[in-house]
Amino acid sequence: MTDMHINEQNLTEQVIKENWQSPDIQVSIVCTAYNHEPFIRDAIEGFLSQKTNFAFEIIIHDDASTDETPNIIMEYYPRFPGIIIPILQKENQYSKGTRIFSTFLNPIIRGKYIAHCEGDDYWIDPEKLQKQFDALEENQTCDICFHPAKALYPNGTSRIMCLHSKSKKKIFSIGDVILGGGGFMPTASLFYRKEIRTSVDAFFEKYGKFPVGDVMLQFLASRRGGALYLPMIGSVYRVRSLGSWSSRMMNDSNFAKEVQKKSILWNEKLNEFTSYEYNYYFRKKITRILLSYVTNPYMEKDERIYFLQNYSSYLDKTLKIRCKILFLLRYLKKFAKQSFSRYAR
Repeated sequence: MTDMHINEQNLTEQVIKENWQSPDIQVSIVCTAYNHEPFIRDAIEGFLSQKTNFAFEIIIHDDASTDETPNIIMEYYPRFPGIIIPILQKENQYSKGTRIFSTFLNPIIRGKYIAHCEGDDYWIDPEKLQKQFDALEENQTCDICFHPAKALYPNGTSRIMCLHSKSKKKIFSIGDVILGGGGFMPTASLFYRKEIRTSVDAFFEKYGKFPVGDVMLQFLASRRGGALYLPMIGSVYRVRSLGSWSSRMMNDSNFAKEVQKKSILWNEKLNEFTSYEYNYYFRKKITRILLSYVTNPYMEKDERIYFLQNYSSYLDKTLKIRCKILFLLRYLKKFAKQSFSRYAR
């Protein structure tokens, strides 16, 4: 763990609980893991390092990992049995189409708030939970809170992502969240009221599985009062870690294309689900997605034609001309890059 270590010898369940003002669980930390053997210790230690005046629980769901992830989870459980709740699957539930959160996590969550962190990410601020808890307690009209994160690449380099302000708290509108897309809030920064799961489950019941759950969650949680941003770097997001979504997007072209095609469809479904209350923002978002796709010089011609034919209602005459110009410019850039590579050899 590069940013924060727990003291293995001194940290006990009693030490963690000594500042808790009540035994009633206020925050449920939810961690989903699958083949995260190289990373899961960092995630768990980030949870256990949290310093709070309220009680929290750590629910870790392992989806039948084939590496040592389950065994590592169970190394921690005997030391913190009153805090850690392990759920270890014998069969992979994701591949069976099971809604993991609704089926296995929702029924046992006791917290007033839920904090997310996947097994290959981790937290680096020991006061992260306390700060987010206090922020939403003070802002009763907001249902979700988030913060910037450090994006960590496989080669060890890093950058700060989602730094919307360096020093000021801010409430972003639902329009900002829609246009920002799934990358607007780092997953390991999400902290929201448990009641939001009702809307999420209702969406699942109506439309089924959502390819990128963060997009839906961020949107539904921001409807009532926007999204509260805190200017603290509280977590690390491992970019393109083995088996991660970002890794699949980079290395599996078929997977990436399917996600791209579905992103328009699911934005339309979210628009429909909320009775077109935010139609202006959704149409603007879909237009941006469409422009990005049809001007991508690496996209096959038949795919570009597919998008233009099926979503032409989002493009007026001016935008169609802009598509052609952007495509030409990107194609020339691609051609120049390939020519330079051949010359460099």
